[in-house]
Amino acid sequence: MDLKSHQRRIKDQVPKLLKPPYADVKQKFQARQEKQKFNYDRATRHHKNFQLDDNVRVQLGKTWKRGVITKRHPTPRSYDVT
Repeated sequence: MDLKSHQRRIKDQVPKLLKPPYADVKQKFQARQEKQKFNYDRATRHHKNFQLDDNVRVQLGKTWKRGVITKRHPTPRSYDVT
């Protein structure tokens, strides 16, 4: 059996240098994250920060309880309520 008869001929004489499929993954990932952030932020509202001694309501399970802000944490929108 002649092996040359079963081999495919390439149409191009010079092999092409292809760009790897993973070359621009980081840019696509960052663009997708920015689009997600934009769409998420469209529906959000900015609320005022609570001050010490503000009256608030806190949900515990299915019930809501009254409370008072006693301390503010360094993380955003985190408070101690009693």
